[in-house]
Amino acid sequence: MKSTVGLVMMLVAMGAFFISAFWADSVLMGISIVLFLIGLIFYFVYNRSVDVDDCDASIHIETLTERAELHVEDEWKKRDKMKGSDAFSAPDDPQH
Repeated sequence: MKSTVGLVMMLVAMGAFFISAFWADSVLMGISIVLFLIGLIFYFVYNRSVDVDDCDASIHIETLTERAELHVEDEWKKRDKMKGSDAFSAPDDPQH
């Protein structure tokens, strides 16, 4: 979203630049060039920070997934141990 602000800034600056060229107004032309450069900086800086945030989020999700898988494996091992110790108890399926 913030990179869109930079993109809009650049588009507005380009429009102001063409208007200033038509009017031959050097002050407006200078302002539009500065606005364009600020928009360019916004666009690239925020795009880079969004990519880093996405990467961090995917690593975090991957870590959580691995933890969940390990937890499930531990639960299955506990269940298997419980079944092994309950060999002489009644079966789980009441129909047999």
